[in-house]
Amino acid sequence: ILPTPDLGPDQVICEGSGAVTFDAGTYSSYAWHPNSETTQTITTDASGEYILTVTDGNNCAASDTINLTVHTMTGLDLGSDIKICPGVDTTLYAGSNWQQVKWNDFSSGDSLKVFIGGIYYVDVIDFNGCSTSDTLKLTYFDTEKINLGNDVTICQGAQTTFNTGNYMSYMWHDGSSENYYVSFSEETVWVEVQDSNGCVSKDTAQVFISASLPVNLGPDLEMCEGDSVQLISGYPDNNYTFTWSNGEPHANITVNFSGIFDVLVEDLVGCSGRDTIAVAVNQLPLIDIGPNKKVCSGQEGLFEVGGSWSSLIWNTGDTLSSIFVSTEGEYSVEIIDENGCKNKDSVYLTVRPNPKPDLGSDRLICLGTSTLFTISNFTRYEWHNGDSIDQYIGFNNELVYVTVMDSNGCFGSDTAEVVVQENLNIDLGLDIDTCFEGGFNLSSGYSSVPNIFLWSTGETTPEITVNSSGNYFVKVTDGNGCEGYDTINVALHQFPTIDIGPDRTICGEDSIILDVGTGWSEVTWNNGTINQFNSIKTSGIYSVHVIDQNGCEGTSEMELTVNSSPNVSLGPDQKICPNGSAIFITTPNNFESYMWQDGSTSATFQTSNPQEVSVVVTDINGCIATDTAQMMSFPEIEVNLAPSQTICEGEVYEIIVPDFDSQYYTFLWSDSSISPSLYVQNSGLYSVTVTDSIGCMGFDSIQININPKPKPSVSDADICEGNITTISTGVYESYLWNTGEEKSEIEVGLAGIYTVTVEDAYGCFGSASGVVTVHSKPVIPNLSNQIICEDEQLTLLPSLPEGTYLWKPGGETTSSIQVSEPGTYEAFINSTYGCVDSISIEVSQASNPNINLGSDTNICEGQTLVAGFKSENAIITWNTGEISDSIEIQTTGVYEATITDFNNCSDIDTIRVNVFQKPNPIVPGDTFVCFEEIKVLPLMVVSGARDYVLWSTGDTTREILIDSEGSYEVTLTNLNGCSSKDTVEVFRECPSLIWVPNAFSPDQDGINDFFGPKAINILDFDFYIFNRWGELLFHSTNINHQWDGTYNGKDCQVDIYVWKLYYRTEESYGGYRRQQKYGNVTLLR
Repeated sequence: ILPTPDLGPDQVICEGSGAVTFDAGTYSSYAWHPNSETTQTITTDASGEYILTVTDGNNCAASDTINLTVHTMTGLDLGSDIKICPGVDTTLYAGSNWQQVKWNDFSSGDSLKVFIGGIYYVDVIDFNGCSTSDTLKLTYFDTEKINLGNDVTICQGAQTTFNTGNYMSYMWHDGSSENYYVSFSEETVWVEVQDSNGCVSKDTAQVFISASLPVNLGPDLEMCEGDSVQLISGYPDNNYTFTWSNGEPHANITVNFSGIFDVLVEDLVGCSGRDTIAVAVNQLPLIDIGPNKKVCSGQEGLFEVGGSWSSLIWNTGDTLSSIFVSTEGEYSVEIIDENGCKNKDSVYLTVRPNPKPDLGSDRLICLGTSTLFTISNFTRYEWHNGDSIDQYIGFNNELVYVTVMDSNGCFGSDTAEVVVQENLNIDLGLDIDTCFEGGFNLSSGYSSVPNIFLWSTGETTPEITVNSSGNYFVKVTDGNGCEGYDTINVALHQFPTIDIGPDRTICGEDSIILDVGTGWSEVTWNNGTINQFNSIKTSGIYSVHVIDQNGCEGTSEMELTVNSSPNVSLGPDQKICPNGSAIFITTPNNFESYMWQDGSTSATFQTSNPQEVSVVVTDINGCIATDTAQMMSFPEIEVNLAPSQTICEGEVYEIIVPDFDSQYYTFLWSDSSISPSLYVQNSGLYSVTVTDSIGCMGFDSIQININPKPKPSVSDADICEGNITTISTGVYESYLWNTGEEKSEIEVGLAGIYTVTVEDAYGCFGSASGVVTVHSKPVIPNLSNQIICEDEQLTLLPSLPEGTYLWKPGGETTSSIQVSEPGTYEAFINSTYGCVDSISIEVSQASNPNINLGSDTNICEGQTLVAGFKSENAIITWNTGEISDSIEIQTTGVYEATITDFNNCSDIDTIRVNVFQKPNPIVPGDTFVCFEEIKVLPLMVVSGARDYVLWSTGDTTREILIDSEGSYEVTLTNLNGCSSKDTVEVFRECPSLIWVPNAFSPDQDGINDFFGPKAINILDFDFYIFNRWGELLFHSTNINHQWDGTYNGKDCQVDIYVWKLYYRTEESYGGYRRQQKYGNVTLLR
């Protein structure tokens, strides 16, 4: 039956989905096409037809075919990631050649409109069922929207300017394209700008025309002491001037004191407006919840706020006017009065721990003793019995209690119990009189902790082991000193020792007597015997039980094994052939020892003499048995072969066995054949064994000698063409050559095989052949004339045949020679067969080329040295492997160049190039500093110890101090002359900083006598100080000119004063910005 491979149906897969595996099943061999694989399975992802041929175990073959189709995916590409302007949407396209489309929002169209930044992906399936996906990231440009500001009101004839900031393009409502717009009339102003990313932003503002500027400071205001409020004019600082009643010139001011504030606003064309506002400052409410308090643990503290307030709240969350608290900590309350002004106060509660007197553990005392309780370091004591000292002595069973008071007035107590204990009860038990082997245990009845033990033996353990009779005493003392005693008498008798002997084994009907000895009051054997002696003869375990005069008992036992006598048999009598032997073996054959009639002791007995055979055997148990048998012999068989024979090599001789009929005898020859006769043709001793029907055998042998064939020899001969040679053989009775000649030697001159047949004195024939080979004369191929380079040797190596050689004029005898001089050289060849030829070679001399790479050179790391030599009609080879007139060198090494001309003559030169490392300057990174603040900046370069340093400032030290911004370059040069540079860029970054203290004490003590701001990098300093009624007390435009706490030459009172500060700061983009600050300062004296 043919095999039936089955690869299954044709398969279809998608490109990139992985490979498929075809399985042929189990067969002896496999052949796949076109893969040429020979395995049971193949794995592939290539389209095509696959043919499988299998061969089973019967060498039967069959085939199967399967087609694999791999569908190629149509390209899906959403394109590169997209970055668009905010507010703009875009559409992603997946294409239309899909059976199914699924976007990450679960929509299924060919396209997806998106307007939110994020990662978008689409999964598609084509019409072959193959799937793929693609992903795209959508992000938005960071774009700042245009802001024209608030709507603007201007007077008739005035103008206002709208600024947009920096963009790429501008489009105003009137078609202008500047980055600003000036409006003179009432209108709607809008602008559309485009930034560097092409993103568009738009804003609108309204311009109104008014006869006067509308100014509205709002309704009158009230505020609490310490607060401030900003008064807003409603106009920007640019293109307007402001006159406030307190002299400030800004669009908005901040006030923190009572007063009536008026502002006059004017634009650039004289249009103006005015408004007034009253500001009242309410004093903060006064609050006092008292001093800090201290209570004992477990007690409460009371805090009260007092007064009538609109609202209050404690930090505990309580809203009542008083609170009781028992946890240590800070407690605060915030109140609000009818004006909405707030104030706070706080207090700290300390909770002192109660004292903890310690009476210790409960006390156990012995009857008639006492115990002392001591408590110290307290101011007052009260015991349960009314005592008021710091100790108490207990004698009886009672509960002891004490209450103490410490120096803080806090109380604590403790309790302990006194238990009076009777003396210990020790009981060792009744006196002991017993039979005992080993030791006997006596126990006090108490554990080791916390008790102390003392036995009459001197031992100190809770229990002891005694091994002898006597009186034993123990004393036990517990942890409280209570004692107990007891005594016991112990009489110990040893168990009797008896031995009725070891286990025994006997044979057959034997018996033994067991003896238990004397001196026993009672004897009992397990077989019922009650005497001292017990006679036994059956297998079993025998035991005896005795009792001595103390009533102590003893036992002993032994086991008796009775083995049956063995049975032995030598089998029937035996009869053997002459010169044979018989072996006698006992049945069974597993005895411990044997004794044969001749005194031998082996397990078997072998003999060739007729006789009576007997044996005595002993088994493993020492039991004995015997047996006897007879041994007899048959008559002898005589075999007579012919005498020795001699034949020629290659002849056959028949050996015959006379006088034996093959019907009644069998034959066995020395070559294992069984015929009645034997044919031989090799020399040797041949023998035959003849066996009759009983199995008795006869034997004889014959010697066959072989005269060898004569072995003439004819030597092969090699001669040159045209010569004659003689071939011959040895001395024999007759000769015959294949040329017809009948003599021992012949002359020949032709190539061929010559054979002779000879006969020796025994009439035996032999033949031999010799080969005559005729050789042609040796031929030496021509060798062109040679050129030798200056100061070199040349090897002359012509293609010479095998033979002996002779060169002239030197007389060399080698196949090649070394020459160093020009001239004519001649070689002669004498081949192995004496054939001769010769050749002549002309040798001329050429000059060597010259190369010079120059002196050894040093270069620095990063530099390149071009080394080489210009040559014509020559090749330069470098030890780098390059073949060129020159090479570029950038690493340390010895570079060797060999120049070779067209005569193959050469010259060598070397150059050593040392590449030294450049120094590695390490300088700080570029930095931003403010020299107005730090004055100088240290710059330091890390360099080698011997490197020469040169800064762009001309300094030659490793560290320099600079006081201005700029680019600072440093150059390091090492001892090898190699240099490296690095640069530090120092940029200006001076953040404007200002700090104003909140108090000063102008008491001429040299400490805090003046008040004013401390600042770094500020411009246009303008500083004002007012009293609480808005009166200007001090003004300065020099930051170093500060207020000394006087007005018009008189000391100002201790109070809180208001200050205002106007100044400009340097911004990070390089411009300046107008700033203002205000605050309070407390004048102290």
